[in-house]
Amino acid sequence: MVFRMAEYYIMLMRRYHLPVRQYVIFLRDKKPLMAKSLHTERITFSYELLEISTINYRLFLNASNPEVKMLAILADFASNDSYSVVKEIVEDIRGGKESDFAESRYFKQWLFLL
Repeated sequence: MVFRMAEYYIMLMRRYHLPVRQYVIFLRDKKPLMAKSLHTERITFSYELLEISTINYRLFLNASNPEVKMLAILADFASNDSYSVVKEIVEDIRGGKESDFAESRYFKQWLFLL
């Protein structure tokens, strides 16, 4: 991953002549084993690695966008009961509407994350 991110960094700099900030969003609940930096005699490079499973799920629920809210299912539930958290996430995405969540496009997208 570090080599791919270094390549992307150079390509973006060359094309747009703008500062580049790179992030890799790690979706699994396991600890990532990938290198985040590269150090050689002539090059030093690194990128940010964000582990969703270490971020409190409430951060995602505070978003106004339902697609962002859905990421809460991958986040850290802390010491909260899983059933209660999932129920809270579903209710928040539904926005209090009485529509059938299982039929919504959000639910279908959510299943893809799981």
